[in-house]
Amino acid sequence: MRRKVAGEPDTDTTRIDVKDFGPIRRGSIEIMPMTVLIGSNNSGKSYVSLLIRSMLGDSNVWRPRWTSKTSHTPIRKSVMNGNTFGRGYVGKVEAAFIEDLEAKLLRSVKRTFSDDLAQLIRIDARGCTIKIRTNHMTMNVSISSKKSTCKISPVQGPDIRLTSPKKKLGHGANGNPLTISSKIDRKLTDLITINSKTDRRLIDSVLFALIRKHFEPRTMFYFPAARSGILQGHEAISASIVEHAPYGGLEEIEIPKLPGVVADFIVGVIKTPNKQGHFYDIASNLEQEILQGEIKIGDGRPAFGIKYVYKQREIPVHLASSMVSEMAPFILHLKHTISEKSTLIIEEPEAHLHPHNQAIFAKYLVRLVRRGLKIILTTHSPFIVEQISNTIQAGNIAKSKRTDTSGVLGKNGWPDDSGLERDDYLDAKEVAAYEFVPSPSGYEIDRLDIEADDGIPVEEFVKVTQNIYRQSLAIRDRANNGS
Repeated sequence: MRRKVAGEPDTDTTRIDVKDFGPIRRGSIEIMPMTVLIGSNNSGKSYVSLLIRSMLGDSNVWRPRWTSKTSHTPIRKSVMNGNTFGRGYVGKVEAAFIEDLEAKLLRSVKRTFSDDLAQLIRIDARGCTIKIRTNHMTMNVSISSKKSTCKISPVQGPDIRLTSPKKKLGHGANGNPLTISSKIDRKLTDLITINSKTDRRLIDSVLFALIRKHFEPRTMFYFPAARSGILQGHEAISASIVEHAPYGGLEEIEIPKLPGVVADFIVGVIKTPNKQGHFYDIASNLEQEILQGEIKIGDGRPAFGIKYVYKQREIPVHLASSMVSEMAPFILHLKHTISEKSTLIIEEPEAHLHPHNQAIFAKYLVRLVRRGLKIILTTHSPFIVEQISNTIQAGNIAKSKRTDTSGVLGKNGWPDDSGLERDDYLDAKEVAAYEFVPSPSGYEIDRLDIEADDGIPVEEFVKVTQNIYRQSLAIRDRANNGS
C-alpha cells in the first residue's frame, strides 16, 4: 500500500524513481532518516542501494578539483571594469560543473556495477530509466542497448556574491580587495585582491568549490554484503598488489576485477585514520555490548592488521569469529571515519549475528539516526524490523506521555524494563519501509504503511512463519496417524 507521509517535508529530501532497472519493473523510494528495504532474494534491493551509492555517494564524482578548463575569461573584464559579479557568470561556471558531472555519473554507475550499463536493463525491456530528485537538482538517466545519457537540471542555483568595500571597482582596479560570500559554506569566504592573473583564477577556483558544495549530497558510506569475507581477504589483495608493483610499466599485470563498492570498501578499511571520530562513543558501546571486546588498528594502520581484543588478548581478525569480522568494518568506520550528517547504506546488518545481537544492532542504528545520520538498510531479518518498530512505538510513547507522573513510566519516558535508553526512539515520520513485491513482469516497490502504534508491518515474515507452522502441524498429524 502506498501512502504519503504526513507532516512537514524533510529539509534534506531525496527521491529515486526507477523503471525496468535490473529485476525491478518500476518503483519509487524516498530516503528518510531511517529507510528499510525488505523483500525476497534477487528482488532488486541491492540494485537500488548500489544505484543510490553510485549517483549520490561516489566521492570521485562529487569532489572534482577545479581546473583551467572550467575557468571563464569574462570574469576578468567584468570585475576589472567594475561590473557586478552576476548570476550570469555563476551560471557559466555552474554549467561547466554540471556537464562534467553528467559524464562522471554514468561512469560511476558503470564502475559500481562493474559491467556494461546495458546489463542493468530488465530482461524483456528495451531500456531503463532512472530519476533522482534532491533539493537542488534532478538527475535523469536513460539507458538502452545503443546509448546511455545523463541529464541534470538544477532546481535552484547557489547564492554566491562578490562584494567590494567600494561601490565600484573602476577600470583597471588592480589592488582592490574583494570578498566572495555564500550561504553554502562560510569557511570558503575569503578576501581576494585582484592584482594578477593568478588571483583571477583563484576567484574561479573558489567559485567552483562553492558550486560543488551547493550540489554535493551528504557524505555516504556503503557497507556491502559479505563484509566478513571481504575484510578477511583485504590483506591478501593488498599484499598481491604490492608484490606486483615493481613490475608496473614493465609487463602486463593482471588485477582481479572487483565491483566499485567492494574496491572502495577495501580502500576505506586500509585508509582508516587512527583517530577518534564523531561517533567513537557509540561505537565503543556497541562493540562492548555485542562483541564483548574491542576492535583495534594494528601498528597504526589497518593495512598492517586489524585486531580483536578480548580479555586483554589480541586476536587477528581473520582468526576471530565471523560475527567479529562482520562487525569490525562497521565499528572501525564508526570509530574513526564516519562524519556528522552522513548517510550509511548497510546491506544485511543481520549477517552472522544471533537474533539477540540483531536487535541490539538495530537499537544502535536508531541512536545514530538521533545523532543526525541517515540509515538505509536492506534486510531479511524480522528481528531487525521488529526492533525498529519497537523504537517507533517508544517514540510515540515519548511524544505523548513523557510528562506522565503516574509512576508507570521510567526516567527515559517509557517502562524501565523495556531495555531502551532515552535516544532509542524514532518518530513514525522519520521512517520509510519498502517491500519489493513480485509481479508477472518483474518486481515492484511498494511503500509500507507505518503507524506510530504498530511500526513497520511484517506480513512478509509472518507468512513464512505461518507456512512453517502449518507444515509442522501436517507432519505431526501424519506421524500421530502412523502414515
